[in-house]
Amino acid sequence: MTYVKRLLIALILLVIGFLGYSFFQARQELFKVYDVPEQYEYAPKGADVPVVLFEDFTSDQSRQLHKILKKAVDQDGHIIYIPRPVPLNDPIKTLLASAIYAAGEQGKMIEMHDRIYDAWPVYDEQKLIDIAKDLGLDTHKFSRDLRSDKVRAMVNANQSYYEAWAFRELPVLLVDHSYIYLPSGTLPSSEELVTKFEAAR
Repeated sequence: MTYVKRLLIALILLVIGFLGYSFFQARQELFKVYDVPEQYEYAPKGADVPVVLFEDFTSDQSRQLHKILKKAVDQDGHIIYIPRPVPLNDPIKTLLASAIYAAGEQGKMIEMHDRIYDAWPVYDEQKLIDIAKDLGLDTHKFSRDLRSDKVRAMVNANQSYYEAWAFRELPVLLVDHSYIYLPSGTLPSSEELVTKFEAAR
């Protein structure tokens, strides 16, 4: 084998190795979607399967999936549930997404999340403040946190992850590394989701 051929083979192997490493790194970055501060997730003791929900509070399909998912999460009892509402550059969606993180700063993220769905329609800040008061939150702190850099960063991260995964519709459900639900066709049942949770263990 000539020197030139050996050099070409070495270069090809180097490029393949680089591309493989780049793909691995990109994949690792995508799965950081499961990494959130503990106040921004619902994780009962012993929870072992992370579930991310990209959602749009204003979407009928997101509201339908939320009911199904909530039932499945309660039935399983060991799910790390990570809501990630996507703002989609919309002021109302941004406000609603910010509200769950602002409530999370006082330990009531999942309660605010569920109440937005249960009290729908929720289109303004005063309604969110009323919900916060009903949840026993410090409403002055809640209002400040709605506009904080920390909360804004979380909302922006949701949009960034949604785009990085190249999704085009909402809602989208990620179950660990094993299952992705996309909004096409029939919604899964709560029983089907529990089966997916078990398969992910």
